[in-house]
Amino acid sequence: MSFGDAIVACVKKYAVFSGRARRSEFWWFFLAVQLVVIPLTFVGSIIMASGLAPVAEQMSDDGTVPAGAAEDINWLPIYIGLAFIVLINLALLLPVLAAMSRRMHDLGTSGAWVLFTFIGLGIIPLVMCALQGRPGDNDHGPDPRAVAA
Repeated sequence: MSFGDAIVACVKKYAVFSGRARRSEFWWFFLAVQLVVIPLTFVGSIIMASGLAPVAEQMSDDGTVPAGAAEDINWLPIYIGLAFIVLINLALLLPVLAAMSRRMHDLGTSGAWVLFTFIGLGIIPLVMCALQGRPGDNDHGPDPRAVAA
């Protein structure tokens, strides 16, 4: 599956947690999401940092800030930047979890493994996504490699 095909397939299955997904489908989509999230998070961080500019201007050469400088923080860009980052991540969370769940199904396991990402153990399902899927049909549907061939 190509980069574009994987993006189209995962966007069409935005919130579909049933079925199976090939390794290439998941990893190409995961790469596309990272190529979107990382630069947009950087932009949001710059927006947030602009709220601290008045405090940075008061900073002395040795890095100290005068007392009361925190009162000059402009909170609006901090809130806007934070909201921007949160909204981008929330918008892309569901399709990534759906694709990861379908990938777990290709391994013949439950999509519930994806829940490990919410308790700080996201590396476990991510490593599982790198494993080769079980050939042939399973409880979650036909083999996606056989269907493509």
